[in-house]
Amino acid sequence: MSDDDDGIGSGNEDELFYAEKEWRKLNEKSTTLGFKEGIGQASEDALQAGFDKGYADSFQTGLSFGKLRGKVAAKRFILGEDSEHIVELDAVEAELSRCENIYKDKPDDDKSQTEIEAKLKELETKFKLIVKT
Repeated sequence: MSDDDDGIGSGNEDELFYAEKEWRKLNEKSTTLGFKEGIGQASEDALQAGFDKGYADSFQTGLSFGKLRGKVAAKRFILGEDSEHIVELDAVEAELSRCENIYKDKPDDDKSQTEIEAKLKELETKFKLIVKT
């Protein structure tokens, strides 16, 4: 290799033509591959974010169902089966079961989520009224 031969522009026209053609193919391929990887990563990120939100929302709702169900069971135990409040507790428990079934059928519906949360608050209020009497 001489001092004038720096590797750039050296070689005959055919070699330069094939090198340029190969460079274009590699550039196109890497761009396409990068685009596909970017789309794949964005899809995974969106899926994970949706899962995280759904899990957090469902966990909180399930926790609310469980707390209220536990309170009803504890109150039933404390009062005994012969209590005059058993019918009221049964009504709260039945409504709680209906809400759980609705939530199981449509857990990802924002409207249903809002309605379920409102219904849980209503049932909690009914329960508190039973407790006071």
